[in-house]
Amino acid sequence: MQHSEQDIAICINQQPIELTTNITVEDTSTVIHTWNTSTTDSTQQSTSNTKTIKHTYLSAGTYTLSSLVATRLSGCADTAYTSITVHPQPEITLTSADACKNMQAEVISTWDSDTTLSFVKTYDNGVLLNNVNTPNKEGSSALYFTAEQDVNILASIARDTLGCQDTATVTTNTLLLPVASYASQYLSANGLEVTYLFTDKSTNHTSAELFYGDGIYTTETPSFARQYTYADSGVYSSFLVASNQNICFDTTYTEVLAFPFVDFYIPNSITPNGDGLNDELNFSTLFIQELTVDIYTRWGQKVLHLNSPAELIKTIDLPHGVYLAKYRIKDTFGTYHNLEQTLTVIR
Repeated sequence: MQHSEQDIAICINQQPIELTTNITVEDTSTVIHTWNTSTTDSTQQSTSNTKTIKHTYLSAGTYTLSSLVATRLSGCADTAYTSITVHPQPEITLTSADACKNMQAEVISTWDSDTTLSFVKTYDNGVLLNNVNTPNKEGSSALYFTAEQDVNILASIARDTLGCQDTATVTTNTLLLPVASYASQYLSANGLEVTYLFTDKSTNHTSAELFYGDGIYTTETPSFARQYTYADSGVYSSFLVASNQNICFDTTYTEVLAFPFVDFYIPNSITPNGDGLNDELNFSTLFIQELTVDIYTRWGQKVLHLNSPAELIKTIDLPHGVYLAKYRIKDTFGTYHNLEQTLTVIR
């Protein structure tokens, strides 16, 4: 009886291994096969009429396989010994996160190998991103890819010089860029306190942060409508940050004019007698951007034209009588108001 043997080398992730006894015997129907896969691994002994078995080695190392072949009729036997070397595979991991549409995103591959590596390759949707030739046994590589497709399937392969390899994959989603937009609307005023309504006009967002310009901000959901009261009048630089999954962001700005509307209480008489009291037409112009005044006699003759609040002092020269005053006022919100009233000058 002749019984052949051959040394075997495999990678641990290429299992189970199929083992076959090569024998020469006249009557193969009477052959009994007894296998001993190893004395250091989980020992498997098997008796059968087949010359092939499958076995999985649990860890890397070198194992001695014995195969005893005997015949039932004559009792003749032969044993073959084979050395099986199970090589460890390199280990590679891959990390990445969801990315913004048409923007660059990072993917990091990290590897560790007991033997010399041939290469580490990284792919994005099947397209090679990077090939690290003969890398160190331990290392990492940070790469950037452009998120163009809705889903990005990233894969890295680490292969050693023995042909053993490991593959890692990660799937990321491509998020639309948000477009930040909002509107501000004056609601009411109470003294110097002014209330505004802020409404969301943004798109492609999952949340937003609204900064009012006075050190306060609120976190909002899409389509928000938020009332906010400023404690003091003034001009505030507010802005909105719209976010898609806290990954993609967009920002827009606007100035909020937190002033109450002008009541336009204008006196209808003056007494320019030099006593320092009510000598000229005078009223609050705190919230007025522009002011023009035309004053006419009762017969329709224009006697005075004023272009600014500073020129109101000119009314001190008006003669005694009753006049018609026409006002054109632009308030702090850019709205024009046209008013008419009589003006009596008493000397």
